[in-house]
Amino acid sequence: MSPAPSNSEKRSPSRRSRSTRTRRRGMRAIDASTNRQPLLHVAAQHRRRDDVKKLLENGVKSNERDRRYRSTALHALARLNLSECATSCDVCTSGVRASDIVDALIEKEANIEARDRNGDTPLQLAVSRLNVEVARALLGKRADPSALNEDRMFGMNFNRMEFKDYCPTLKIIEMMELFQSSGYRMDTHTRLRVIKYWMKVKRNDTKYLLLSSNDGIRPMMIVTIRLFYDRSEFYLENQVSDFLNQKYEELGPRMSTLYDAFKDIIFKQLDTEMSILRGIQLINGVSLYEICKMNYDRAYSIVKNLKSWRVPPLHKLTMCTQMIVKRHLANIFIRLHLELLATDLFMSDDCKLNLPYTVCRIVAEKMSREDLFHLFEG
Repeated sequence: MSPAPSNSEKRSPSRRSRSTRTRRRGMRAIDASTNRQPLLHVAAQHRRRDDVKKLLENGVKSNERDRRYRSTALHALARLNLSECATSCDVCTSGVRASDIVDALIEKEANIEARDRNGDTPLQLAVSRLNVEVARALLGKRADPSALNEDRMFGMNFNRMEFKDYCPTLKIIEMMELFQSSGYRMDTHTRLRVIKYWMKVKRNDTKYLLLSSNDGIRPMMIVTIRLFYDRSEFYLENQVSDFLNQKYEELGPRMSTLYDAFKDIIFKQLDTEMSILRGIQLINGVSLYEICKMNYDRAYSIVKNLKSWRVPPLHKLTMCTQMIVKRHLANIFIRLHLELLATDLFMSDDCKLNLPYTVCRIVAEKMSREDLFHLFEG
């Protein structure tokens, strides 16, 4: 007869089994909310780096396909749910880089050029969802940009809350910057289509600025935005200022009551956030805070020569402040792409200016912001 197990031997398996059950319950909970995707896909999509590595170490195939999309874990990583990203901060501020997960999957022979049911590679999917970080990581692992289908390059299929919190206006510019720095040149017609889409979103700036989760405008959001600009002294376009003032006045005395009630609390938070922005230096000792106080043309004249520009880390700021800063940066850096596209159009057979590229570039640089926008409208 075998000797009876000791107390420590009895407890040890129990502790291990409880720990295992807890981990499995957590993974099952995620799995149930994601249309029963394979666990590796769920872990990748939610940036669970350690879970990705453990699953791969335990024999899960890096190229395992899901049933719905016939996609791989790299596709799942690229298919980040922007609404979850914007509202929960669980993914965006977790500190886990997309490149860490890409590295882990590639080490286990994940096919970087795998195509899903729609014929999309992970890079194609990342671009269509404006997932700049994943696109950068995939390009760093030599994903082939020449395999991109430019007709499907930008999905442009976002819901209202994604427009509000995720700020596609800036992500479009970041993606264009990424392609430019990587040496990939988009077709002129594709760039024109992207610019037109950017301008369409921009025209609805005020609408997306104040939307709440139920697509209505909450009085507290109006008060918060008003308090923000009163305290920060950030640049505010006339049309946005007029819109905010109109909404503020429409709700009457209630707004003044809310303003006074929350003024001290919000101002204290904003003072902390403005201090963070003063500490983010962009160029020649000019901080992000100072850039946000400038109008778009003046700010562009300072930052236009930045090389391989990226949005600085903003995760220590509230979502409202992030949203406003991102919109401001988008309105600054769009000018570069308007100028480059205008230059190409001046060089095309349609314009027939018969001028060298450098001269066409100078012409575009001398155009006003309004004239550049007018050139691409319609």
